[in-house]
Amino acid sequence: MDITSVAASGMLAGELRLSTGAANVANMQSDGAPGGASAGTAAYQPLRVDQSSLGAGGTTATTQAVTPSSSRGYDASASYADSSGMVAVPTVDPVTETSQQIYGLAQFQFSAKAVSAGDAMMQAVLDIRT
Repeated sequence: MDITSVAASGMLAGELRLSTGAANVANMQSDGAPGGASAGTAAYQPLRVDQSSLGAGGTTATTQAVTPSSSRGYDASASYADSSGMVAVPTVDPVTETSQQIYGLAQFQFSAKAVSAGDAMMQAVLDIRT
């Protein structure tokens, strides 16, 4: 695998980490009925990014559902609250999500620098040949 492909895989993984963290933070207060969709409005299902290296170089990243996806919180004013006033609250930790977004941004930036370095090396090779 060439340096551009390796770096592009890192950029894609970084972008997935950023967008997943942003979605989790944006929906962290999207609570729902205890018991999930079968009980009415379902709480937001937070995701996490799993990343692994590829044998030939580069990386791959996928999203997986966070388990447990929700905890119980009190909101008696919600139409979907149970008889005790409890609702399902997504298990999103803003500190973890912020650190994952910082990690994703750094990963994207470092991978972009690798693309630039690969381009500079290729240009140097072409300059030598001419």
